[in-house]
Amino acid sequence: MKLPTLLHIRTDGTERADGHGGHEPLKLVSLFLASVSAAAGGFAWWWERQLLPHEEQSVAMPLLVSESPPVAVPEIEAAAPAEAVDTTPGAAGARRPYQLTTEGTGLIFHRHYRADIAQPALEPEALMAHIQQNLSEYMPPLFVRVEKEKGEPGTMAVGDEYFIHLAGPWSAPVTVIDVQPDQFAFITRRGHLETGEILFRARPHPEQAGSLRFEILEWTRSSTRFINLIYDRLDLLRQLQKDMWTYFTSRAVEKSGGELVGKMEIMTEQSPFAGEIIPEEEGAAGIVEETAAPWERYRAQIERLKGLPINFDLTKKHTYTEESGWKIDNWLVELPPEPPGEPVEGGSWETAKQIVHDYEFPDPDIVSGFFAPDDPLGDRVLLLEARWLFLTFQFGTRVGDLIDEVRQTEAGPARVWGYSYRTLEEHIEMGEMTFEVWKFLESGRVEFRIHAYSRAAASANPILRLGFRIFGRPLQKRYARRALERMQQLVVERLAAGRAGAKDETGRSREEAPT
Repeated sequence: MKLPTLLHIRTDGTERADGHGGHEPLKLVSLFLASVSAAAGGFAWWWERQLLPHEEQSVAMPLLVSESPPVAVPEIEAAAPAEAVDTTPGAAGARRPYQLTTEGTGLIFHRHYRADIAQPALEPEALMAHIQQNLSEYMPPLFVRVEKEKGEPGTMAVGDEYFIHLAGPWSAPVTVIDVQPDQFAFITRRGHLETGEILFRARPHPEQAGSLRFEILEWTRSSTRFINLIYDRLDLLRQLQKDMWTYFTSRAVEKSGGELVGKMEIMTEQSPFAGEIIPEEEGAAGIVEETAAPWERYRAQIERLKGLPINFDLTKKHTYTEESGWKIDNWLVELPPEPPGEPVEGGSWETAKQIVHDYEFPDPDIVSGFFAPDDPLGDRVLLLEARWLFLTFQFGTRVGDLIDEVRQTEAGPARVWGYSYRTLEEHIEMGEMTFEVWKFLESGRVEFRIHAYSRAAASANPILRLGFRIFGRPLQKRYARRALERMQQLVVERLAAGRAGAKDETGRSREEAPT
């Protein structure tokens, strides 16, 4: 079957462009844009280190790196990094889910942060219990926010999931793989800048009675080649990481009630990656296995989003125009036509309707939507995971209007089905997007349409505002263009698969059977 002409982006409701061009400019500047993103991500670190008054820094971080350089051995090469968290059968983290070091790129790094604490008021187990129950208190407040996605609040158990939001475009989703009275460990999940695991522990000092030793140990690689490049060449992520865990260690010293002995020590060993052995035994209880439905990993986030309101005033919808600063967009694509009349069972219109219902039309390399499949469409909340180069963003939306009607148009009556979704608080945008499948009953023409009105949300995070101003519009257009292309592709493929499966008793398809 010949594909119908793809109708590309129509921002004013009238203009069309044929062909499949339009991607090359994005490809040509992608490295430049990503570099700007990297710089933007570092702005928050610079803000905290340079712009805050010194007295505010002292309150938030008693031990400043600039006042007490902690590095004992800056970086050494090693034949192999030290052993990671125990993964032998029966260990708390017997199987490592999600993002393994085998999935990373470049060298493997073993980083070791260590602080010896004299005369602590807390025993090692008490200090570790406080950290496990109050993880966010140990993170730099201006550039890190900790969200617990799975597990009971105020506790930590194997299988619990945390999403660590970093200022700018960075994110760090992790899963707990080990919890003991004096230690706990995370493994990175997909979407993290790195692949691997990190261990936190507090133990009696091996040589000094009445003292304790607090340590953070990492075994990680960069998650992508691009991350490896900016980590190795620009040194930005390396410094962000160093400051984050130095702050964490200094907070552990403060919370212990003791005094830092000498200087905080940081050592990094690096070596070529030689592979790792992953045990085949069953994973630890509570860890979500890869065979689980993808939305299950986001169940806690979806439930939390259900309690959020939309982030704009729906009663003023009629005032949202380009003159008032909103973007108004209309896109459409033609799908394989049907005979005139009501939609054909299993035809182009019904196929497209199911694709829209299941939110399959977005390109998963750009946006994935996760929702509880048992929720009625009218009650659906979608967690959208957007991707741009190596960056990952998560936002919430809620289904608004449901559409199922016949509309009178200049081309005659049209059967229209669809729905809209609206942005929730914490979304980088505010507005509404409507997805509709049309069939013109007199001609049989079938279309998929997207209508949207949007603008940047009043985010308190200057990095997000800057990022949306730079990348927001190109991302909107890329999302729409690929959604149109993918919808067309999916409909054509599924119609062809349906015909191939419709054989008569002679083995010929119904179209080939004699009449």
